[in-house]
Amino acid sequence: MQHGDAFRGRERALEESFFYAHNQELLEKLKEKVTADNAKQAIREICPIEDEAVLDKLAATGIGGESFAAMSLAPLVLVAWADGKIDESERRAVMSAARTEGVDAICLELLDDWLSEQPGPVLKEAWIGYVGALAEQLSPNELRSLRSSVMDRAEKVAKAAGGTLGLNRISNSEQAMLKDLKAAFNS
Repeated sequence: MQHGDAFRGRERALEESFFYAHNQELLEKLKEKVTADNAKQAIREICPIEDEAVLDKLAATGIGGESFAAMSLAPLVLVAWADGKIDESERRAVMSAARTEGVDAICLELLDDWLSEQPGPVLKEAWIGYVGALAEQLSPNELRSLRSSVMDRAEKVAKAAGGTLGLNRISNSEQAMLKDLKAAFNS
């Protein structure tokens, strides 16, 4: 299998593990948002990346909006479910933090839905595989910038969700999940 084929295979696996059948309408809206002409802007709207070189490189890879949404939102879902449960206050905190972090309206709807049902281990495995394949296409600086954008947002959401009595505390299970997810950028 050629390098590009391996990347596309990982991309499909990530999408299939992240997007459930009942999300098809939202997924179609997301796909419509990203065309070859506006890929860079759509990626910026899904995850606020400020590094223009990274945006150019991601757009050049042909990454789809649904793949990029899954790659940037999966950490939020995985961290939220790290302890095996989400209560309503945690759900509200995750959604509020996601809005504060600039997650767009379509992705917010998807995120809200994904917080309703705990993902299986396939999501984490697919995400790690996808990030590893994407990492092969980026320079070390571009990869650092992408990791920072994705993981900083996940950490902020984890702090908001784990806070009690006004403390922004990340639980041990959330910290372990964040560590695993960060490691994927180093593979």
